[in-house]
Amino acid sequence: MKVLLINPTLKNMITTCLPKYVEEERGFYPPLGLALIAGYLENHTPFKVEIIDALAENLNSQELQIQIQQASPDVVGITTTTFTLIDVLNIANLVKNVNKNIYVVLGGPHCGIYPEETLSQESVDAVIIGEGEISFCELVKHLADDKSQIKGIGFKSNGKIFINPSQEYVQDLDILPFPARHLLPLNRYYSIHGQREQMTTMFSSRGCPYNCLFCYHAFGRKVRFRSPENVVDEIQEILNLGIKEVFFFDDLFTVKKDMVMGICDEIMKRKLEVVWEIRARINTVDREMLQKLKQAGCIRVSYGVEAGTNRILKVLRKGITTEQVIDVFKLTKSTGLITYADFMIGSPSETKDEILQTIHFAQKINPDFVQFTITTPYPHTDLYQAGLDKKIFKEDYWLKFAQYPAKDFIPQVWNENLSYDELIELLNYAYKSFYVRPQFILKRMLGLKSLKDFLRYAKAAVRVMKSK
Repeated sequence: MKVLLINPTLKNMITTCLPKYVEEERGFYPPLGLALIAGYLENHTPFKVEIIDALAENLNSQELQIQIQQASPDVVGITTTTFTLIDVLNIANLVKNVNKNIYVVLGGPHCGIYPEETLSQESVDAVIIGEGEISFCELVKHLADDKSQIKGIGFKSNGKIFINPSQEYVQDLDILPFPARHLLPLNRYYSIHGQREQMTTMFSSRGCPYNCLFCYHAFGRKVRFRSPENVVDEIQEILNLGIKEVFFFDDLFTVKKDMVMGICDEIMKRKLEVVWEIRARINTVDREMLQKLKQAGCIRVSYGVEAGTNRILKVLRKGITTEQVIDVFKLTKSTGLITYADFMIGSPSETKDEILQTIHFAQKINPDFVQFTITTPYPHTDLYQAGLDKKIFKEDYWLKFAQYPAKDFIPQVWNENLSYDELIELLNYAYKSFYVRPQFILKRMLGLKSLKDFLRYAKAAVRVMKSK
């Protein structure tokens, strides 16, 4: 049995409200989910496994088809989000053109939300619903058998669609093998904010206990943790591959203080020379934690701030205040950590004046980097359901797209007070007003470490200034 896993290109990615000059300069992250599934297969089956990262390798359809033919797989698994669905289905069709008998399996958040709609697509044979390691492995092992007892999958049989009961979340995450990074083009992965030529991603936990209006809980509300020893064992393996920088992809790395401190202590005990970055929440950090993170090699903390007014923070159910945000950014900077802030504009009931307050608030807390986006209701979130209930959206357009994927589809925004064009104008103003400040430019120039860094930032800056 040969298994081929594919990370799709983004040639037809659904247009988001993130400006192109931001999208194009972020870098490439490895397909962590596929690497985890590959690692599980290699440890639990005798099957040959390969990964094609069509995105990182910038493959066109012809090049991808040649690689699929060379791999000659029995099963192809493709990671799928709603935003990449068009490209995913194009690849599924390509696989069937190579050999109609290849079994095509899609997995990822989109399949968990819309399993039947995904299976209704002609070239899709099965979907993985929820965490994929165990379900995909069981599906591949029993491909020719009765699949009705395999939890966490949907499949087609004799033209009919079957959706099986969900697979329980993996409670002991230490049982999962490390990602099969040896199957990836490791030299392709980098971040514009990184400090090393190469980087990779990993996780220390799954799940998030908070209840933000706009979030989809792909891994559930109950947080499950790996042991600090297991986490640092993986970091050690990453270092052995020659990679010196790690970005933790946990929904929230700082949810449990003793876990954070344990990971830091283990890194320092082993004297590992690694730089790493995390996602945190304003109300889950303190001075002791931040200082320990810095001592253990953490270089950057990303905070989801989202709004610069307390009223909109309440609307979004963030559970934080602007006063807390100011204090935490001061505290984080005082430890020498790089700060990154995420903001959204155009949230429910938000006025133009409040958006301008958010833009000015971003300048006030003055993170090292900031990202602004227009609030976009994603499928299966309370924000999207609220838009349907209030008739902000006249139809369930995400469901319609899942049923009938179309290249010209554009997600709707919450245009209760402001039009789409007004929000785009404010978004561009937000980026320019933050990044084209003499204070910011001087700070970045003084912090550059190489000509490559200079050229990368200069290219991004030109894109921002030329934007309309």
